[in-house]
Amino acid sequence: MESITNFLVENLVAVFFLYGASFYALSFAIILGIKTLRDLNIARPFLFLILFGFTHGTVEMMDALSIFRLKAFDIAEPSFYSMIKVGLLCLSFAFLLIFAIRLLFAERLKNGKAGTYLSVIIPLLAAVHFGVSFFSSEPIRISDFDASVRYFIAFPSAFLSAVGVYFLSKKKELLDKLPQGAGKRLHISVLGFLSYGVFAGLIVPESNYLFASFLNYDTFLANVGIPVQVFRAVAALSIAYLFTVAMALSLVTKFWCAYGVIIAAVLIVGISDITAMNQIISAQKNITMLHLEDERFYELDATFTKMGTYLYTNMKIDEGFEKAKSNFEKELNYLKSIEHKEKEEEILLSKIDEGYRKFLNMSKGLPSKDEKAYLLVEEINDNINTISKMHRDEVFLHLNKIHRLSNHTFNTHIIVFIVATFVFLFIGYRFIKMILVPLITLKRGITETRKGNLSHRIGLHTHDEFQEIAEEYNRMAEALLDRNQRLEKAKDEMERLSITDGMTGLFNYRYFYGTLGSEIERAKRYNKTLSLLMVDIDDFKHYNDTHGHLMGDEVLRHIAKIFRDNIRKVDIPNRYGGEEFIIILPFTGKENAINVAEKIREAVERYPFLFKESQPMGNLTVSVGVASYPEDAKEIEGLIKKADDALYMSKVIGKNRVYEA
Repeated sequence: MESITNFLVENLVAVFFLYGASFYALSFAIILGIKTLRDLNIARPFLFLILFGFTHGTVEMMDALSIFRLKAFDIAEPSFYSMIKVGLLCLSFAFLLIFAIRLLFAERLKNGKAGTYLSVIIPLLAAVHFGVSFFSSEPIRISDFDASVRYFIAFPSAFLSAVGVYFLSKKKELLDKLPQGAGKRLHISVLGFLSYGVFAGLIVPESNYLFASFLNYDTFLANVGIPVQVFRAVAALSIAYLFTVAMALSLVTKFWCAYGVIIAAVLIVGISDITAMNQIISAQKNITMLHLEDERFYELDATFTKMGTYLYTNMKIDEGFEKAKSNFEKELNYLKSIEHKEKEEEILLSKIDEGYRKFLNMSKGLPSKDEKAYLLVEEINDNINTISKMHRDEVFLHLNKIHRLSNHTFNTHIIVFIVATFVFLFIGYRFIKMILVPLITLKRGITETRKGNLSHRIGLHTHDEFQEIAEEYNRMAEALLDRNQRLEKAKDEMERLSITDGMTGLFNYRYFYGTLGSEIERAKRYNKTLSLLMVDIDDFKHYNDTHGHLMGDEVLRHIAKIFRDNIRKVDIPNRYGGEEFIIILPFTGKENAINVAEKIREAVERYPFLFKESQPMGNLTVSVGVASYPEDAKEIEGLIKKADDALYMSKVIGKNRVYEA
């Protein structure tokens, strides 16, 4: 667990970068999908979410920059920079609070003015609180200000945003205009807002403000083992991802979103590498400088030893001693002139310089073998050796740091490789969902059309170019289906007209002749009988000449209706020509045919035709001839002739009667 903690702490700059990039992505996703939100009159609340994303993303990028500068270049964050960052943090959470309140009032309370007032009043009250604290006897510190912003604005704004987005995810008219599954994704993003509210609003920098003394970054890290910024980044990333896939975006935009993820991953690795490499280079430079200093101290020690040995061996100050003295002073002055990171090293150099001055005073004239002089020499040598040991220890620390950073970089690349593999697979999955599945659906639709299934419709709910293509296809299929239906209807009408008498609606002679042959064959196959009724309107010419052809046509239509009302559905009435009709009675013997003929004759005789009393017989009547297969004839022409002969006989013997062949 400790290794994981160290790894995450070392990579905080990448965490902050991911954190900020997630909020930037959230803003861009909403901007690109704002048209749909505008159509539903909820674009205004989301403008504040866009502002929150940009301002809060900027704050996190500033944090990433601060950590990067500190780790890579050992440059601390200026105080004014911290004040700007906290000010932007306050502004960003104010934007989020306004978004939440306006969204809630738009969705549930239906009171836009109240929402506007409330969204201004709450940040104003918070600002008054901060102002009073700032000008009090004990002004509020930056850490206290940060904590109060998170307690009073961040947490409530994230919580209210979760509630507003929850109600939004249930809005059917919105979901109809967003890609399939958008409601579910918005619903899940509620957890992201709640998580963000907890980790960004309740876990604050260490201070004496309210709960910040025991619920802060350090205590959280000590108890959980993971920096709270990691949880914030995960919550921000989940919100950004869920909103991005829920918005109605074009394929090009979705492609650039996926491409942006790859770029962000590369930048994160690059930032981590640059930070680690700068620290390694810095450590190597320090090691090099320490080695150079050690060489100087070694030379200093060797020169001083040479001076002492020379002096106490030769018992005189001569040219050799002066040369060693000159070299020693040169090295000492150089070492005193350079900057030393350790204060103790400067103190030891001062002691060496002071001891050296005492040594020179003791060496005036011929030196004596005073024990104090020996102790002084030993003290100077000890100080030089102490500094050398300090350098060796520091070199060891730098080497350990290089080793740790190298391992860290290697582990980072292993983890990045695993994460990149996961991201690659995930992008592949999204590619399948966004491109391959719609393409397969479109292909299936085209195949169905090729098969002639024009009723097939492509159901795509992606709200991108594929849906536009699907909608165009569906419109085309609808037009083709409508055209085919009209063509089929026209074809049926033409077929009907080709076999139907336009005046009476009965079948015509052409249909009769073809059907009679088929019915005779069927009767022969099943060993059944078949009968024909040939019907003629008595004295119809007289009626036409007296009352006109229009009245005559009306009589023909009424006669046709009488036929249909008095025969079976399987019987086939036909207009034979002029005022003559012929009816096919399948599977009907002569006796039953005569009964049907009598029924028709009586129905005509009873029918209240206009001007029927003007007829020669005082009424409109019909004569019927009956012939049967196979009793009277076995062929078409023979059967028709038999029925015609029977009709003729019914006319000869007095009309208005039925005569059998």
